[in-house]
Amino acid sequence: MKPNQVCPITTALRCQAARYRPEADTIRTARNAHACWPLLRKESPQRAADLAGRLADMLANLGEEGLRP
Repeated sequence: MKPNQVCPITTALRCQAARYRPEADTIRTARNAHACWPLLRKESPQRAADLAGRLADMLANLGEEGLRP
């Protein structure tokens, strides 16, 4: 697994957990995490599965329900 594939996902989760402002930055980071999801799933299915629920919840909390890992 390449670190650059996990970083956007963990960064987005940390921003949301810390209630980072401005929220627009957190939403952009979450969208970037969603965009790298297929790469992570291909490289490390188990790691992707471990993060799937948290990423889906975060996207829903940010109003991005249409984006699902």
